[in-house]
Amino acid sequence: MSRIKIRFTIQHLWGLIILVGIFVFVNTHPIRPYDFWWHITVGKEILSTRQIPLFDIYSFTQSGQPYPSYQMFWLMEIVLYGVYQAGGPALVVFTQSILVTSAYFILFWICKRESNSWRIAAISVIFAAALGLNDWNVRPQGITFLLASLSY
Repeated sequence: MSRIKIRFTIQHLWGLIILVGIFVFVNTHPIRPYDFWWHITVGKEILSTRQIPLFDIYSFTQSGQPYPSYQMFWLMEIVLYGVYQAGGPALVVFTQSILVTSAYFILFWICKRESNSWRIAAISVIFAAALGLNDWNVRPQGITFLLASLSY
C-alpha cells in the first residue's frame, strides 16, 4: 500500500495567507448600514405574505410606486432573513465571509491550475480581491461572487 506524502512548503503559504486574509477581513467588518435591514424586512414580508411585493411600501417618496427590484432579489432576501433569524447579524457576517472566501478560493484554484504557480495564483487573487473589495457588503447580490467563480 503506497502512502501519499503531502509536504507543506513555503509556496503553499501564498494561497493560505491570501484566503485567510480575505476571510478575516470580511468577517471582522460590520454590516454597513446601506440597505441590509430593508432586505431583511422584505425577506420577512415575502415569507409572511407568501408573495413578492409589486409596489414600494417602505420609502417615503416612492411609496405605492411599482418597484421591480423586488423581483430580482426575492430569493436572496428570503435567504438573508433566514440566516438572520438563525443567528443574528453575527451569522450573517460569517455566512458572507464563507461566501466571499469560497469564491476567491475557486479563483485561486483556477489560477493555480492554469499557471502551475502558487505565487502567480496568489497575486492574481490579490488583484481580483482589490477589484471586488468595495462589493463585499452584505447584500443579496453577494451570492454573485460565488456564482461567477463557479461559472469559470
